[in-house]
Amino acid sequence: RPPAAEPDAALVRDVARALHPTLGVLVADAWKLPPAVVAAIAHASYPERAAGDEAEAARAVRAGCIAAYTAAEARAGRDVGGLRALLALPGPPLDAARLVARADEAWNGPEIDRVAADDDPAADRRA
Repeated sequence: RPPAAEPDAALVRDVARALHPTLGVLVADAWKLPPAVVAAIAHASYPERAAGDEAEAARAVRAGCIAAYTAAEARAGRDVGGLRALLALPGPPLDAARLVARADEAWNGPEIDRVAADDDPAADRRA
């Protein structure tokens, strides 16, 4: 049987973007996360459509998604308007810059660790 062709990266990205909420719900359900978490993920695109505590949890998921995307794009030198999007979320004010910084740390480790590693020539030999 011939090897499968590599999927088109742009197509995969477009499908993932279009189905992001559905994929999130499917993964959360498969991981047997609590129903409240699954519901928050399901409503993350439009947290204002959720009711009560679900709305607050959905807003938190939405903010996390925006912060993670903003941090990743900022690393690549692109401004995607994430800080403005976080500030525009309905509900209590968010510390948008801190949230993006925390998302960046979650993916890449604290900035202080990265700077220390960059300044340590032995770090390359240990890696």
